[in-house]
Amino acid sequence: METEKKWISYLVVALAAIALAAWFVAWLVRQAYPEAAPQQAVAVPGQPTYAAAGQTSPGFPMELILDPSAQTAEGYAIAYSTSTSQQTAVFYSANSMAVTYDMYLAYFVKNGWTLDNTLDTGTSSRGLYATEGSSTAVGVAIVPQGSGSRVTVSDVAAP
Repeated sequence: METEKKWISYLVVALAAIALAAWFVAWLVRQAYPEAAPQQAVAVPGQPTYAAAGQTSPGFPMELILDPSAQTAEGYAIAYSTSTSQQTAVFYSANSMAVTYDMYLAYFVKNGWTLDNTLDTGTSSRGLYATEGSSTAVGVAIVPQGSGSRVTVSDVAAP
């Protein structure tokens, strides 16, 4: 029995030494190869950079989502150059396609935008293209989705 206790003690000491050695080796490796800082998504010119699911991309003008109860499906940004970029949001509105179209038409008129193009008679889609000065353009595409609508708003800004 006494001999058995010695062997168990030796075994416990040996396992502790192995664990300590493994920890020390891992510590040395971490010192030699520190973890790199998390990489930020880098925008590639002309390629979309997607926002997290259900969110708009940073910089999207939230005032262009006119329905306060809208549910954002996706958002993305495209940098065409250092000075020109596009921010797009896709969302679902409980409002019908016709009501949503009328909301955007009224918004652009009220805020002094120039309506460059409108598509207001379609049964499967409607849209507007408006500009504000010479540096900002917004395209709105609306399609029916159940009893509501799916809306895509793209804002392009350039100096």
